Amino acid sequence: MTAEKKQAAVLKIEGGNAMERPYVICHILSSLNGKIAGPFMGTEANGTVAGECGRLRREMKGDAWLYGTVTTKEFVGEKKAGLQ
Repeated sequence: MTAEKKQAAVLKIEGGNAMERPYVICHILSSLNGKIAGPFMGTEANGTVAGECGRLRREMKGDAWLYGTVTTKEFVGEKKAGLQ
């Protein structure tokens, strides 16, 4: 992030304190018909694109990522979270 963008991302709040707003970029990998799960996920072409998404995340020093419920179920099935 450039210094100018970082400066623009600072939000002045009451009391003179400053809080940095998160810088969010969304990369979404889906099929041509808009589905985010299915047989296309196992194709060589998808593997290439998924690898590129990972490279971009590393290059941009992304420190978080988020998956929706459908994608998460692809990884964990029907397991329930053990929250306490």
